[in-house]
Amino acid sequence: FGFTHFGTIFGLLISISGFCNFGVQTLTTLASLYGFRPVNSLLGLLQLSTVVLPLLVLAKDRKKIKPKLLEKATEHERVRRKSSELDDGLLRSFSIRSFSMK
Repeated sequence: FGFTHFGTIFGLLISISGFCNFGVQTLTTLASLYGFRPVNSLLGLLQLSTVVLPLLVLAKDRKKIKPKLLEKATEHERVRRKSSELDDGLLRSFSIRSFSMK
């Protein structure tokens, strides 16, 4: 991100962590009332979302990339075919008869 956005990103991260710290007292109260299993399950679900979101973005990005790759491959095949046709035409026009001595 460079130095131009460092302060903004750093401030955003510090603010988010500050808001998350407000939940510590609530989680401590829930853990003392119901035990640690429900609290750990809740935190596990929150952490799972941090893994799933990048995977969803990656899957969506791959769907966009695949048609572009197919389009490039068909374009390459079309150019290769056209080049092959031109080479065949040149070979026919410059046959060995055209270089024979008379």
